[in-house]
Amino acid sequence: MKKIIVLFTLLLALTACTQQEVINQEYSDEEIYVEEIGESELVEEAEFVQRDETITYDNLEYGFTLTFPDKWEGYIASTREIDWGNFGKGNAIDFGFPVQDSIFNISMHLKDNWTALQAEEGPKPSYLGENDAYVFGYSLGHYVANDEMKNRRSEIDDIISTFEVL
Repeated sequence: MKKIIVLFTLLLALTACTQQEVINQEYSDEEIYVEEIGESELVEEAEFVQRDETITYDNLEYGFTLTFPDKWEGYIASTREIDWGNFGKGNAIDFGFPVQDSIFNISMHLKDNWTALQAEEGPKPSYLGENDAYVFGYSLGHYVANDEMKNRRSEIDDIISTFEVL
């Protein structure tokens, strides 16, 4: 009887040792690798669902809102006056970071000034929308300070698509 118990225990121990055991998982954005004892194998591509956090900018003075991705946390918004020459002056709000204070801007124009400005040659803001008082346009900054600002600049189309007049 002791021999059967010893044999059964030994068989059970050997069975447990032959099972593959996951000891480490490494994740990338595109695939998951599962490392098993003695070998590594590619597990089929996984789909990661990430809930994006956003930052909302509401400008009650001019009456518009924008939504920024969470990577824009710590951005700065500063107002400046732009002299459009024969087309008058107007305010613009620059959006950026301390290392580059204007990655893009939104400008506010009186409707008559906007119409005259659009009829001229040369660089001019792209139309965003309008309310009773202003026509809104946007322009990109002329340079990027570093790779991080280049990455933030690549997100501007998505940010601009969130523009809404309040």
